[in-house]
Amino acid sequence: MARDHGRVLCTIWYDPDFVTLKPREQLTYVLLISQPWMNWAGICPVMLDGWAASSDGATIADVSASLDELQRRGYVAVDYGTREVLVRSFMRHNGVAKSANVLTSALKSATAVTSTPLRSILASELRRLNHKRADKAADGIDPRTNPSETLPEGFPNPSETLPEGFANPSETLPEGFANPSETLPEGFAGPVGVPGPQPSVDGPLVGRPDQDIVGVSEGTTGGNEEDKSRTLPEGFPNPSGRVSRDRDRDIDISSFSSSSLTSVKSEDKPKTPKTPKPPGDPAFAEFWAAYPLKKSKVAASKSFAKVVKDGIDPEVLIAGAKRYAAEQAGKDSDFVKHPATWLNKGCWDDEPPPPVVPVNAHDEAIKNFMRGPAGPAFTYDPQAGITDGRS
Repeated sequence: MARDHGRVLCTIWYDPDFVTLKPREQLTYVLLISQPWMNWAGICPVMLDGWAASSDGATIADVSASLDELQRRGYVAVDYGTREVLVRSFMRHNGVAKSANVLTSALKSATAVTSTPLRSILASELRRLNHKRADKAADGIDPRTNPSETLPEGFPNPSETLPEGFANPSETLPEGFANPSETLPEGFAGPVGVPGPQPSVDGPLVGRPDQDIVGVSEGTTGGNEEDKSRTLPEGFPNPSGRVSRDRDRDIDISSFSSSSLTSVKSEDKPKTPKTPKPPGDPAFAEFWAAYPLKKSKVAASKSFAKVVKDGIDPEVLIAGAKRYAAEQAGKDSDFVKHPATWLNKGCWDDEPPPPVVPVNAHDEAIKNFMRGPAGPAFTYDPQAGITDGRS
């Protein structure tokens, strides 16, 4: 959908680089960012003839020259072959990353760009948004290659060059430091591929670092106490006086399987006793049974507890509920208050409504009044009205 306005930051007229542009180039830039067909990715179709017609006396050559200068200064990127132009700062200055919907539209437009040079530049602008979705889209538009293969001119590959005086750390060590791959403390077996006696392992190594090692074949480090003590550096005593015994439980574990040593059976885990739920409030149960509308019981229970905590006797609430139930008997339940509302508004103190007098009783009362103490002075009929009977 075509836009109806473009966003120009006021600070652009104080930008030290923008103010050095010629008026024609500044006008071209403002013309671009206010184009109705500019999408949220900052991409707009190149329309040299239409842009030239928007200013009296301007020519296609003038517009083209302005675009070239803006491209040289880094404001835009133009591909005349695919007829696409990119305003590089458009997404950042319009806060595209701040709205999920706007960002979605921008990423969709970015993936539709056909120009290879513009896709590369657009990918770098997306990464400047510092947004995960934008980074992912940028990798899809123009995947990053090996950094060691795409370094700016003049920057040597750090993996190939070292400052003068720095030898390869894998080849030289400070004087007095032996190569750890060649020297090991006496009695320590070297890792695979390194000189030194290798342990032949019959099973998994089990236990903590301060426990005995189980599963090493006899004759290396697991044969007997004497063999084990020889595998420790000088000055380190044997941390355990037991052979093939668990540190915390004085039982022989040599016959246990590795699965039983590395996992804890569910039945061995301590079971936390379930806390029984407290019984319900009997006073609230009686109130609930008496109240005429059974809705929102949890809310009613909380309101009941709050009112009781504030000092109202539960018996008063129960009596009020029974009275209210009698008042609402036979009435439409839509007009009955919810129990929580009834409690929150203190309706147990409401006065009972006046009794409704039936029409026939009302007529009888008027007749009795008309008769008077000395006999029927007047007669009353609902159809005929009042008749004077004194004559």
